[in-house]
Amino acid sequence: MTVLNIKGLEKIFEKNLSDEYLEKGISKIISYEIAKTTKELEELKEELKVYEERFKMSSEDFFSKFSNGELGDNADLFEWSALYQMYLRASERLSILKSE
Repeated sequence: MTVLNIKGLEKIFEKNLSDEYLEKGISKIISYEIAKTTKELEELKEELKVYEERFKMSSEDFFSKFSNGELGDNADLFEWSALYQMYLRASERLSILKSE
């Protein structure tokens, strides 16, 4: 349903049928999502920092080695991997939100 709603909004904007309330509403939603995602990223960075200090490597280096099977299958490593993937998704989301 959400995708259909977005496509409908896209058509409204393409045909210049929007009004100031719609534009303000969308701007507020985007601002809210930027703030929420920024906070999420800050929290994830703090969690990642704990692992980086503990294992003496950056999350980026860790993820490359972990993905290549070079680090084993310790439960902590799986958690670090999951956190880093969440961080990457949130970073991509923020980049998209700020570019629009």
